[in-house]
Amino acid sequence: MSIEVKVPVLPESVEDAVIAAWHKKPGDVLRRDENLLDLETDKVVLEVPSPVDGVLKEIRVEAGAIVVSNDLLAIIEEAPVAESEAATDAQAGPAKTDSVAVTEQHAAASATAATVIGKGSSDTSKLSPAARRAAEEEKVDTSKVAGS
Repeated sequence: MSIEVKVPVLPESVEDAVIAAWHKKPGDVLRRDENLLDLETDKVVLEVPSPVDGVLKEIRVEAGAIVVSNDLLAIIEEAPVAESEAATDAQAGPAKTDSVAVTEQHAAASATAATVIGKGSSDTSKLSPAARRAAEEEKVDTSKVAGS
């Protein structure tokens, strides 16, 4: 049975979101509640989980696209996850503790911020949707803007 994955209802006063990143690609095996993609709004980054166990059949909207509530994002072919796949996932390596994972995320974010601030990158993918929109409207070259 095919299941449609749609953009969740966005928070109040948020009109649209940008698909920040897909964490899966077509053909990947999914588990229920596993993060499929991240949606970035002006205010928050939302994780969109898989509603069922199955296989990601099709991605309808690519990363970087602007979406609104209830837009169709992907199609999942519902199927039970085989025990052998579950065992393979468990053997892949020990799970990181929450504190280690959070520390690594903070280190990565700090490194990214230092790179962006230090070099004045023209890569607009590091900007929030609101900042990206404002830069485009005002025709600002973000590579010439120094971070603070």
